[in-house]
Amino acid sequence: MTFETAGGARPYVIEVHGKEVTVQDTMVAGFMYRIELESQLGTAARVVQCFEAWTRLQHEGPASLHGLELDHAASWLQAHQQARQQAKQFFLSPSGKTFVLRLYQ
Repeated sequence: MTFETAGGARPYVIEVHGKEVTVQDTMVAGFMYRIELESQLGTAARVVQCFEAWTRLQHEGPASLHGLELDHAASWLQAHQQARQQAKQFFLSPSGKTFVLRLYQ
């Protein structure tokens, strides 16, 4: 299931993946995850910047990133972990569910 913001104002969407995902999981937990991410990272542009750095790090390794990109990747990981921890309490049944950020193409 997917949580999208009104009017598509953000360049990404938060998806909830797992077994038996409910509307509450998507609308409440997904919303809380996004709010936590943005409160820690700032603007939607910074969320994307940090997420892209983390994705590059995962696919290409640390040698492909320069210092600032490594900082962005570390910021993403920390924000993601904290946001996930805060938001997962809103799942009706948290077993096997996760949050996925998908960028609009």
